Amino acid sequence: MFIFIHRNCSRFFFDFSKIVIFSGILFGIANIFLGDFHKRNGFKAPIAFVISSWVILIFTGIYLVSIWGPGLNSSHFRLGSSKNTIYGVLVLRETSNTGFYRKYLAEVKSVNRMKSSGFLWLRVNKTKDSVSLKPGELILTNLKIREIENKRNPGGFDYKEYSRRKGVEGELILEKREFLRTRSNQNTFQAKALNYREHLSFVLNQQGFGQMEKSLLDALLLGKKTQMNKELSTGYRKAGAMHLLAISGLHVGILLFFIRSLLMPFRRWKFGKILIITVPFLGLWLFAFLTGLSPSVSRAVIMFSLISIALNLKRSNHLNHILFTAFFISLIWKPLYLFDPGFQLSYLAVFSIVNLRPGMTILWTPKNKIKLYLWNLSTVSIAAQIGVLPLILFYFHEFSGLFLASSLLLIPLLGVILGFGYLLLFMLQFDMAPEWYIQIYSLMIRLMNKTVLFLGQFDALIVNKVFFSKTLLTLSLLFLCALFFYKTKEISKAIIALMLFLTLFTTSVLNELAITNRGSSFIVFHNFNKSLIIKKKERSVTVLRKTDMEPGLDLLLENYQIELCGLRINKEACIQNVYEMNGKRIMIIDSEGIVTDFDLDPDIILLLNSPKINLERFLKKVQPELIIADGSNYNFLKQRWLKTSFREGVTFYDTAISGAFELNSET
Repeated sequence: MFIFIHRNCSRFFFDFSKIVIFSGILFGIANIFLGDFHKRNGFKAPIAFVISSWVILIFTGIYLVSIWGPGLNSSHFRLGSSKNTIYGVLVLRETSNTGFYRKYLAEVKSVNRMKSSGFLWLRVNKTKDSVSLKPGELILTNLKIREIENKRNPGGFDYKEYSRRKGVEGELILEKREFLRTRSNQNTFQAKALNYREHLSFVLNQQGFGQMEKSLLDALLLGKKTQMNKELSTGYRKAGAMHLLAISGLHVGILLFFIRSLLMPFRRWKFGKILIITVPFLGLWLFAFLTGLSPSVSRAVIMFSLISIALNLKRSNHLNHILFTAFFISLIWKPLYLFDPGFQLSYLAVFSIVNLRPGMTILWTPKNKIKLYLWNLSTVSIAAQIGVLPLILFYFHEFSGLFLASSLLLIPLLGVILGFGYLLLFMLQFDMAPEWYIQIYSLMIRLMNKTVLFLGQFDALIVNKVFFSKTLLTLSLLFLCALFFYKTKEISKAIIALMLFLTLFTTSVLNELAITNRGSSFIVFHNFNKSLIIKKKERSVTVLRKTDMEPGLDLLLENYQIELCGLRINKEACIQNVYEMNGKRIMIIDSEGIVTDFDLDPDIILLLNSPKINLERFLKKVQPELIIADGSNYNFLKQRWLKTSFREGVTFYDTAISGAFELNSET
């Protein structure tokens, strides 16, 4: 429910004033005291107490989230920026590494030598004299911090909203050496962990593993996915095994099981219980250190550290309380985790396993140990998949029917690979790893990769381009909550709840279809050096112009199709130069078009592919309301057209600045 609220009202979470927030907290506290007063006078008010507690928690959460942005943070770098500003920026960690640039998450520590705060993306373009930065480095630069761009096209990825959910409010692009590295590096504990992880990655790289094996080892053992092989990543996605590449609760859970299994013989010792309690706890946090204390690993370790304590205290029946405690601690530590898909998927998967799996295991109890093992593994995988399915469909719009096969084949192998892998890292620190051990381990990695690539070939079992709106997500999560917490022996009540959910779900889908059927749209997409123009009429989309053989434009169409339920796309371009929409006549002028007929009297002029046109002379004969230039035009021409349009009093629309242009019949 919180996810739905934030996705609809995210600006309010960052823009609430302090007066509103603290008024809400005081209101909740006052209601608690009022309930206590009534209780002393013989009136019990548990409902009022529960509601008041929720009010306090919600407004406290809003405040904790809001202070990450410039709204309630008086020291934020956005409030101290000027023309000649010198920023002191601390590099936190590398987030991606492509063939063109390296991207880092960084924190602004000072603005003109005054203490400041706030996070930004730091991008270093790769050139001959470019350098790589290390976590903990403090650099100085006077370059301007850029605004993060909004979503450019309908159905596209909203990078600005994604960044805000991580507390990032700007982007700094470093060209060549336009910054100064200082000596006052801040070697925090996390920086030391990340630098040690880089050392381990370098050591692994010296052992002769292939590129695919090396990238998989970096991901599985060290949680480093910045150089993940694209073919391998696609294979894991198709096989429904992407969760294996990102270190999360699965890996930490396997590690906890492995450590506890090794310590079982010590239970009878005098200090055996102390070992069983302390060693798993220390082992999990050592694992977090080896992986660079990344957010996904840290929150998984918090969760399983508490689970380990609960198992040692024989409180396994209270796992829900333990999970809620870990959930609460993680959010107090970093409230923005609430809006992170990885955090949501991780906790929802574990909640599903804890609450749904017991009901599955009673359906069948095989006597054969192998069958029992496979059945237990299947129930864990199915329960987790049921829990995370709504989020997977909402965020990724696809579902792999191979998840069960990949779990049965890969999870046992994953446990062996993790155990052998960390033993290999330990031996490499003392230069003790024998060649035969490395060869056998490399064979195991290749076997895992080949299994994944084999499963990924069954495209028929992969459902993609799934429409799943915010409303459907909310209904699905509410239904899951009912499954988790509503326990009854009356089957009739369960059937009624299921029928109610199906009715609401179907109604929502039909409502989305009705919305899609309304009206028509004329859309000019933005893409660098390319053109894509479509016309939507009810549920049918016709491509008017498209750069030939361009897969990137097909992806834009697919994203638009996913955003609107039930669209049918005719990809064969219907080429003509004049269209009419909503009473507006639109004329398209491209590099091949020569305008000779000025009697058309167009309202909108669309310029494509840098046409050779004297715009000033053209505007003296035709007086349009608007001129549009898409990404296929040269920048210097767009600058010239902008000046000409301004002189002639005509509005100029550049998709590179304002994003896609959309003209709707209802407006």
